[in-house]
Amino acid sequence: MKLLSFIGNLLFNPFFVGTAFTGFFCYTAFLHYATIDNRYDAHQSNWAVRKVREFHMKTIDWRLQARGLRAGSDRVVVLSVDEKSLEQEGRWPWPRAKIKHIVSQLMDYGASVIAFDIIFAEEVRNAGVVALETLQERYGGNPKFNAIVAQEIENQRTDQDLGAAIAKYGDRLVMGAYFDNPYIERFSRGYQNLCMQKLYQNSSAFEHWENQEFVIIPIDQTAMNIPDEMPEVLSEALTAHFNTIGEKELQSYLRERKEKGLSTKEMTTTMKIEAQNRTSFEQWRYCSRWLTEKDENIEIYKKIWPQVIEEDETLAGLSVDDGIEFFKDRQLNMSIPLTGRWWLNTESIGKDTKHTGYFNAFLDSDGTVRKSSLFVRSGTSLFPSLALRTFLIDKGLVGQVTLDQDAKYPESKSITSLVLSDEEGEEVGSIPVNAFGDLIINYAGPQKMFPHLSVADILNDDDSLVTSVRRFDEKTKKWRFVKETHKKADFIKDKIFVFGATATGIYDLRVTPFEENFPGVETHANLIDNLLRKDFLIQHPQEEVYMPVLILVVGILFSFLISRFGAATGLIVTVSAMTGIYWIDQNYLFGRGYVTAVIFPVILVGALYFVLTVYKYFTEERSKKQLKGTFGKYVSPAIVDEILSDPAKIELGGQKKVISVFFSDVRGFTTISEKLDAATLSDLLNSYLTPMTELVFENKGTLDKYMGDAIMAFFGAPIDTPDHAHNACRCALQNLEKLKVLQAQYERDGLPMIDVGIGINTGEMSVGNMGSETVRNYTVMGDAV
Repeated sequence: MKLLSFIGNLLFNPFFVGTAFTGFFCYTAFLHYATIDNRYDAHQSNWAVRKVREFHMKTIDWRLQARGLRAGSDRVVVLSVDEKSLEQEGRWPWPRAKIKHIVSQLMDYGASVIAFDIIFAEEVRNAGVVALETLQERYGGNPKFNAIVAQEIENQRTDQDLGAAIAKYGDRLVMGAYFDNPYIERFSRGYQNLCMQKLYQNSSAFEHWENQEFVIIPIDQTAMNIPDEMPEVLSEALTAHFNTIGEKELQSYLRERKEKGLSTKEMTTTMKIEAQNRTSFEQWRYCSRWLTEKDENIEIYKKIWPQVIEEDETLAGLSVDDGIEFFKDRQLNMSIPLTGRWWLNTESIGKDTKHTGYFNAFLDSDGTVRKSSLFVRSGTSLFPSLALRTFLIDKGLVGQVTLDQDAKYPESKSITSLVLSDEEGEEVGSIPVNAFGDLIINYAGPQKMFPHLSVADILNDDDSLVTSVRRFDEKTKKWRFVKETHKKADFIKDKIFVFGATATGIYDLRVTPFEENFPGVETHANLIDNLLRKDFLIQHPQEEVYMPVLILVVGILFSFLISRFGAATGLIVTVSAMTGIYWIDQNYLFGRGYVTAVIFPVILVGALYFVLTVYKYFTEERSKKQLKGTFGKYVSPAIVDEILSDPAKIELGGQKKVISVFFSDVRGFTTISEKLDAATLSDLLNSYLTPMTELVFENKGTLDKYMGDAIMAFFGAPIDTPDHAHNACRCALQNLEKLKVLQAQYERDGLPMIDVGIGINTGEMSVGNMGSETVRNYTVMGDAV
């Protein structure tokens, strides 16, 4: 029973409840840090981890807002297709000759780099080209006529104009690209990257990227003993099956459109895109089942496996099935984001392009853009973002990306460093990306923290131009929009221009920590600014080690404090602690570029206060009711209130105490009771016991019991009173005085005269709840009694 009592007291102890709650928090933090480097674990994380992570992302917004706005770099300019541009030059998109003019103007004035947050994926078909194509279609029987018309069509096309500008200024241009997101959940094995790599190599994007000037050098430290390419015979078989899938999907598409027999040349551009999308999707799906039991081509691979072994000696001596499994197991996955189909500029524009960067936005689960991946991959090939490539070209640097086996996820390889080196190969710095290649965007503020230059001003022949930007007003101490006029030649020189749309209806809206309707082009401007300033936001390298320890210490400490304090004091302590955590983060962590999950200690402190306060309220109310039920009939209401205000003053269990016991007895009560009927006797006894009991209560005594006509009481328990003997004696004297008043009343009413005897003794007694398991009484026992 003592063990059960101990366990019960422990479980109902607020400190134990707080410690248990802290343990749950530590476990949640462990899961958070165990999966924070796994990009595709969102659907696997438990509810608590997901909510904590979402809340953590929100705190990044609040901390940036608390930091306030800061000026963006004046070297970074948003070249804006705004309302003014559309009003002056007409609706977007514009002829490529006009884009060429913009590029030429900027480059002639000495711009450092122009980055295009725009893609020219389709050729411009003006009215002249459409008319000539119609003539050729209707009257194209004469070869000489066809040749003349074809030449004229070529002359009418404007893509070549922009292509010529790119060929001339390509060293300082970063053209835009975009990729579709594949079905990531379909790919969980590293060997599937080889299939996707082959799919990429068979695509039109491969030639485009291969012709680029590489500013990124991947260093794979895991591939020293593992071939990073599949054997040629296996590659050829895979390519053949991709072609089979493509032909099958094309014929299926034409059948569905009831265009069976239509040649590829006769298909419209829309039809070609739709058919290609279907083909790409099915080829991606095939890579998810490649070399598995669901692979419809598996028997072909098994037949050619002897040839595979001839090319790859590491597979020698293994059976076909064992060789396939070994081939699959030795390949590591990659944590870097995977791309789907690439959308690039037209052939006329892209053929001489030296630098391309993707401008995809990477949204968090709530739709906010807080980070950007500096790298993505198609299969095993890496590609830089628009912002990263722009920064590297501006500085004339090369990035060395080191890949190594992930310590947390041995089945994957991740980015361990991004080192920057100059033209001589000397290391000049690094960028602190995470294992995915992500970088949190340290936003300067809402839109127009960087100068916005209307494209209309570049197309004008004026020597001056006007920019719109937020500036801090020293007089009002507020940020406000200002228009600034500059000399064109002076302003453009050495600037980095991010060319994108900001006009209503044609620009991509993004949600950022500062603004819900934020031009997507400015996310790239902010990231380029971060790279230039080196004011990065990164996870603290030791957070994963220290945070669980901090949670444990804070949780135990606050469980102890809040379990001891009242609600008001606990609230003051809690608010002070949360304020202190915020102050430390803003000044020593976030203020120095470290984004830590401060929500753990903050939520823990707040939750402990709430949980323990509510818990104490209900458990103490129950205890108070129990105490009130126990002592309400023994002591005065004032003593009951004192007991309830501090239950620690009493002990319900038996204990030895020196107190005073009081007995009073009506003399000759048996003779008196024989003379009266039951009702009269009851009235007489009640009229006597009531005032005598009140006197016991008035003197801080505890009524033990009534024994017929006798009263038993004691003084000095359950509340310790040093003058208990004095109180007992005073109670006895007051009893005698009250008896005289009652005797006079009884004589008037014709009732028998009564007299009492009183006994008092002080000594060591056992006091407490005594009796059986079902019925107990708070009483005293012992020789002194």
